[in-house]
Amino acid sequence: MKIAILTQVYPPAVSGMAVVSQRLAQGMACRGHQVIVLTASDRAEAYTQGEENLTIHRLPSLPNPLRRGGRFV
Repeated sequence: MKIAILTQVYPPAVSGMAVVSQRLAQGMACRGHQVIVLTASDRAEAYTQGEENLTIHRLPSLPNPLRRGGRFV
């Protein structure tokens, strides 16, 4: 099965939603599903990370002035 997870936060961001998104993605990838995560970059520029069955596309983002360490896509 091919699965896409779209989330505003993903580790290295520290939050409960980041942990849930990461564990869901890794769990589904370990079961053999092709998982793509689309999330905000922890830097200004976009980049891609990959593992077996798990690809993380980090999209260009801007700092969120209302939350320290937060970013907007």
